[in-house]
Amino acid sequence: MDPSLIAFGDVYAIPDHHLDAADNDAGLWLRRLYLTLDLTPAELPISLRLRSETNGPDHIAESEDFSSQLKDAYFEWNTHNHKIIFGKQSALTFQRIESFWKFRSLEKTAPDLQGITSRIFGLGASGPLFSDEVRYAFVISTSGTLGVDHAQQAKYQASLDIKLTERLSLELYADELKSEHDTPSANTEQVFIRWQDDRTRIGAHYTHRDSHGGDNTPGDVELFSVFASTSATPWPLIARVDRLLEPSARGENIDYMPFSPESKSTLYILGSEYRLSPELRLLPNIEYVNYDRDIASDWYLKLTLEFTL
Repeated sequence: MDPSLIAFGDVYAIPDHHLDAADNDAGLWLRRLYLTLDLTPAELPISLRLRSETNGPDHIAESEDFSSQLKDAYFEWNTHNHKIIFGKQSALTFQRIESFWKFRSLEKTAPDLQGITSRIFGLGASGPLFSDEVRYAFVISTSGTLGVDHAQQAKYQASLDIKLTERLSLELYADELKSEHDTPSANTEQVFIRWQDDRTRIGAHYTHRDSHGGDNTPGDVELFSVFASTSATPWPLIARVDRLLEPSARGENIDYMPFSPESKSTLYILGSEYRLSPELRLLPNIEYVNYDRDIASDWYLKLTLEFTL
């Protein structure tokens, strides 16, 4: 049994914002707290993960309440270099980009931030396809989603990850979201390319979701994101640019960082990382959202603190 904890929050100031409720705001956010329990019986090819997520109050939304949910709850079976997973698990749009980005405490990945769901409930499989240089993943989700987005819909996800060179990889992703009447309601396509060496990581991806209308269907999402982090400089550097090719589908409902739903926009992130101990790191960062239309830009000046145990 292996329990763990991750908690992070910010000391922040918002000198300018398109929402009056956020303009000139400043304070302290405890944004997330994760409690995880991993259980791996000795000499058995199975494991169990349970993870809860607690969200702190969102001062922009004028919320004073903490909220909690079961984030992960799945069994994993390893057999002949393949994995079979059943339960509430990471969506394939989320898995590889999140693990490569590595700075969730600083900000969510662009698809997650803009409403591409990060969790689904269902049966998944992954492993090598003919060789270790090509790997597949596939998930079929059901309507019993334990609080995941679009609870009355089924989703089919598939990805193919190709190792092009020792340092360069490409992932191709597609899914189909079906309504309770078994008719297509949305499709998502994603291309993710990444490069890394011992000190630097560079990733870029294009994500597109096309909604087909009707009740309980998600909005359209089209974005391009490029990010990099390096320890090859005197101070570690983190940089990211998200370009929204459609106005934000979630808009002002995004926790802690609402976007205007009236305009295309570009998010710029610049930060650094300081390890105070193996358990504690500081991430001073700036986030800036510029809108194509005549809308006030959003500025976030933050000192992010992350604690792991």
